[in-house]
Amino acid sequence: MKRLHQIILFWLLLMIVSQSAAAMIISPVIIDAYDVHVGDQFTLTLINTDEDWQKVSLDLGLFTLREDGTVELDDTYTARQQAKHYVNINESNYVLQPGEQQIVTIEIQNQDFSAASLVLFVKKHGEQLSSRMAVLLLFSTTGPDQYIQVSEINLSNVHLTLTLTNPNPCHVFFGGNMEFRRSNGSREVISMSPVLILANTQRTIQLPVASDTEQITLYSTFLAEQVSWP
Repeated sequence: MKRLHQIILFWLLLMIVSQSAAAMIISPVIIDAYDVHVGDQFTLTLINTDEDWQKVSLDLGLFTLREDGTVELDDTYTARQQAKHYVNINESNYVLQPGEQQIVTIEIQNQDFSAASLVLFVKKHGEQLSSRMAVLLLFSTTGPDQYIQVSEINLSNVHLTLTLTNPNPCHVFFGGNMEFRRSNGSREVISMSPVLILANTQRTIQLPVASDTEQITLYSTFLAEQVSWP
């Protein structure tokens, strides 16, 4: 069964020249799908919100995440060729008139991978300045069948640090609820924003907490059981 997440996380929409890029809207900026097969298609929309025409070119590459969640983009020749082996885009160059929108189609053309972390670079060309944005493409040929592991949990005065391990051969957006118990006996439950953990990798996240927090319990369908500290 295919699952498609189109999650707009603005910290992943990378702009080199933000003012120039503001006249172009791209949606979604993340495409995440399980159980992909050759021939599967995914689409994104380019919208020119400027009062002048816009010239846009598209290219492919790869990305990875550091353990702290920092995105590292790879637009080398080798990365571009590897990405193009996995997927095909229907058109690489567009000229959009004011208010015009265009649909970009991304098609899986090889599935000789378990998980691929690709980038669609969207470069907007201008007379004086150019800008580049990145759409993250997360494709997995299987779905998760193992629980996420909490390898480290630590509570300081103002931060909770979690180290999560994804043993699956597919990418996972980890989410759940956290219950905080404070020194005055009160309790608060908050929802975690989805955290991307690439296939067979670790991810360390740090969350702010109140200074009088005494205990934290993490609940998630991605975990075998609830996790508490201390």
